[in-house]
Amino acid sequence: MARKVVVEMVDDIDGTAFGDDGESIRYAVEGVEYVIDLKDEHAKELRETFEYFIAHSTRVGGPKHRSDRQVVNPATARRSSGETQKIRAWAIEQGYEISSRGRIPTEVEHAFHDAH
Repeated sequence: MARKVVVEMVDDIDGTAFGDDGESIRYAVEGVEYVIDLKDEHAKELRETFEYFIAHSTRVGGPKHRSDRQVVNPATARRSSGETQKIRAWAIEQGYEISSRGRIPTEVEHAFHDAH
């Protein structure tokens, strides 16, 4: 029996699918961490809103360089192209529908790391 699993990234605000035109953003408030999946338009709005409050806040930690402040999944940060190819090959073998280029969905990456 053939099985095909399709992972689709969906904007948590309006429910629209966004594919590679969006991202997962992690943030914390009062010690509670959150993650939200947003298409580019909503991600920009969230960052603009945060910028206002950050400008009025006191910094207590984190990277000092702007380029280091990008929110990334530590499990997937700076992986080699060889590992990316392994994840894609594994995902296809497992029945995930995944493009040959572009961002690998977070769910696929987590499934790969859970399996290995």
